[in-house]
Amino acid sequence: MSSRSASENSHSGDEKSENEDKVPNISSAEVAEKYKTAARITNDTIKTIQSKCVGGASVVDLCQEGDNLIIQKTGEFAKKATYKKGIAFPTCLSLNGHLAHFSPLKANDVCLKNGDLVKLELGTHVDGYVAISAFSFVVGASKESPATGKKADVILAAYYGAEAAIRTLKVGTPGQSVADIVQNTTAEFECKPVENMLFYAMDQNKLEGETGILINGSVEGKKDHSQPDVKEFDVYAVDVLVSSGKGTCRPTELDTTIFKLEQVHYSLKSKRSRHFFNYANTQFQFMPFNLRYFETDENNVSVAQSVLPKLKTKDNKPIEVPDYVTCKMGIKESREHGLMTQFDVQQVEEGEFVAQFKFTVFVHSKGPERITFVDFDPSLYSSQHSITDEAINNLLKEKIDLSKKKKKKKPAGKATTNPSGDAATAPVPVQS
Repeated sequence: MSSRSASENSHSGDEKSENEDKVPNISSAEVAEKYKTAARITNDTIKTIQSKCVGGASVVDLCQEGDNLIIQKTGEFAKKATYKKGIAFPTCLSLNGHLAHFSPLKANDVCLKNGDLVKLELGTHVDGYVAISAFSFVVGASKESPATGKKADVILAAYYGAEAAIRTLKVGTPGQSVADIVQNTTAEFECKPVENMLFYAMDQNKLEGETGILINGSVEGKKDHSQPDVKEFDVYAVDVLVSSGKGTCRPTELDTTIFKLEQVHYSLKSKRSRHFFNYANTQFQFMPFNLRYFETDENNVSVAQSVLPKLKTKDNKPIEVPDYVTCKMGIKESREHGLMTQFDVQQVEEGEFVAQFKFTVFVHSKGPERITFVDFDPSLYSSQHSITDEAINNLLKEKIDLSKKKKKKKPAGKATTNPSGDAATAPVPVQS
């Protein structure tokens, strides 16, 4: 909202007052294009990183390469722009039964193995307008040797749950109806959405907006949550996390590496903490960042020093990058006083798996428009289950691509993914 007071606005006339109070949204061509620019970078980056997810690949190297690509691509765009642009969510590669947010420190690096179920997530922002995406796949799965069992079940459940959810995001739809379609679709594969996950309606500089649609809410989760109706010009992060088990989760012992500053005012006591906070506030503002950026390599140089944009004070003096120990101290004190949120790694029950598909979606009066896509091929996953609910199958056939470009028709019955992200013709798994 405008920071101008009612008395100040009254001097400018009613028409100006109304314009001052308008919050920028996707009805503005400029705002929509910033979202779509961020989406193009997200789409390109997630495709590049997924192609490198092979057996033996380092998770740390892949995560850092994803972040570096986003920084490089946003740096090439609108070089003279005064607004911020860059990483909206650090690249994460969460494995098997872990939910999300695994982007480890160097000391905790792991290598991918054939058969790992990987959740790849990352996001880009341009002037605070976020395009985020996530994609699940099994390392080494192919048409000749598709993934089977619980891994196939949970990936297909999450994929079709997300596809169905997007198609319900129509103006006036009750949020609970969106949640129900996710629940019903995943149940077709004998899977469950992870409890208390939210589809956030995002705003400028807000990865998690003021409202969100609660998916598979627990009794406690539902108590204080009011499901919103879908509104025109909403921008949703459709985030479908599905478990092959009960849908409940618990903390892991893995180190938390991803943090985000909050809009809370407090004067930190330690000089080193204040140095860290001022740097993080200037560099990242309210977007998440990874503690790994401040680890040094064999040459005693950190990613923050070598890759992140160089910062200067108002009088054009360079802002020194805090060292790793200073960051740890700053994070600890900031958390103690509510200045920071952390993104922990959680997990489901032993022996169960989690899959995630996440898309950024515009809500228009004529229907939803997805702007982040993934190159997903359902034929790589062989499940004994199929979608038998006629209403869900009909919903999945609805077209959601609002672009004006004409697309070539694909041969009937060919199980391939439309690169535009339009899953209207995506094959529903056949009962084997």
